[in-house]
Amino acid sequence: MRTEDKMDPIVSRLASYIRNLGYPARLHSRLANRGGDVLIQPLAVDAGLGEVGRASLLMNKKFGPAVQLGVVTTDMPLAVDKPVDLGIRDFCAKCLKCAECCPTKSISFGDTEVIRGVKLWRFDAESCYRLRMAVGDSHMCGRCVTVCPWTKPINIIHQTAADIAIHFSFTRRPLVWLDDFLYGRKPRQHPLPAWLEPGKRRSLKQKIVTALHKI
Repeated sequence: MRTEDKMDPIVSRLASYIRNLGYPARLHSRLANRGGDVLIQPLAVDAGLGEVGRASLLMNKKFGPAVQLGVVTTDMPLAVDKPVDLGIRDFCAKCLKCAECCPTKSISFGDTEVIRGVKLWRFDAESCYRLRMAVGDSHMCGRCVTVCPWTKPINIIHQTAADIAIHFSFTRRPLVWLDDFLYGRKPRQHPLPAWLEPGKRRSLKQKIVTALHKI
C-alpha cells in the first residue's frame, strides 16, 4: 500500500476519536481531494512540523520532504505549537540539487520571492503536474524527494548530520558537498544484482554508502 493510501484512514480515525470525546472534528485530506476550507501546508508550518523548501514541499527534520499531510480541525482545547527555524531554507539556498535534477525544470534556481504575502521559491506546479500525469500517476516522479539530502534512512549518522546542519550554519555547504560525494549530484543508477555481475568488485565509496544505509 502506498503511503498516500494510508493517510485518509489515519486522519479519519483521529477525527472520530475527537468526536467521541464530545468535540466537533472535520478531516481535510489533499490526497482524497477533500482539501475543504484549509491550506494544509501552511498549517503544518504553523504547527512546527517543518519549513517549506526549494521544491515547494514541507521539509521535516526527520523525514525531509518525504511526508504526507492530513489535517483535522476542531475546537477542542489543545496546546498550541509554533513555527520552527531549522535552517532548512538556508540549506536549500546552498544546495540546489532538486532544481538541477527536476526533469521539467519546475523548481527555481533563483532566490525566494514574496508570493501571496509569503517568501517562497517560485515553483511551476503546472509543468510538474503534466509530467506526473504523462507517466500515468499524479503522485509519480518524486525525483526532488529522492535526491534531497534530507531524504535519508533514519539512523544515527544521518540524524547527527541533520542536527549539525540545523545548529551550525557554517556546516551546511560542506554537508552538501559530502552528500554529493557519497550519493552523487544526480540520481545514481542502482547497481546490477550480484548474480548478474559475480566478478565485479565494489569500490570503497559504494561500500561506505551501502554501510550507511544498513545502520
